[in-house]
Amino acid sequence: MELGEAEAAGQRKGQRSALIYLKSVLFGVGGAVLAAVLWITVKFVLPMFVPYVVSRIMRTGGASGARITSDSIWIASLVGFTIAFAWEWLRLRTR
Repeated sequence: MELGEAEAAGQRKGQRSALIYLKSVLFGVGGAVLAAVLWITVKFVLPMFVPYVVSRIMRTGGASGARITSDSIWIASLVGFTIAFAWEWLRLRTR
C-alpha cells in the first residue's frame, strides 16, 4: 500500500511540475506581447505624436517621423518573455 501511495505522490508532483512550466510559458507569452506593444508605443508612436502635439500647441508647422525595425521588436519580445517566464516560474516554485 505504501508503494502505491508513493507512486501516486510522484505522479502528482510530475503533473504539478508540468503545470508550473505550462503556466510560466503562457505568462511569458503574455509578457512578450506586452513588451512588444510597449516597445512599439515608445519607439514609434510617441516620436511621431509628441512633436505633432507640441507644434499644434505652439501653432507652428513641422513634421516628424519615426522608424522601427522588426529586429528591435523581436529583442523586446524576447526580453519580455524571459522576464515574465522567470518571474512566474520562480513565483510558482516557491509555493
